[in-house]
Amino acid sequence: MEEKKDAVFPDGFIVKRPGENVPDFVKGKISVKVDEFKKFLDAHESNGWVNMDLKVSQKGVLYTQLNTWKPKTETPVNDNQAQAEYNEQPIQGEDVPW
Repeated sequence: MEEKKDAVFPDGFIVKRPGENVPDFVKGKISVKVDEFKKFLDAHESNGWVNMDLKVSQKGVLYTQLNTWKPKTETPVNDNQAQAEYNEQPIQGEDVPW
């Protein structure tokens, strides 16, 4: 069974709704406190990336949360193995492309 992880909120990164007199295409404001956010990025970086989700609380407040999803690791198939499996399958009747 998958263990539920505690939510991680980025340090030094704040999202707010736009003011009243802004155009409709402005969806929010982002403020970054550089020193705090740099530390957060360094702590949570994976392969050069940090993924965050933009969410809305039940009270309608915008916030960001660290996205900790990772794909399940599968055994990679190397090119030689794929070619060998392909060569084992004979082409017959309707399988012929012409």
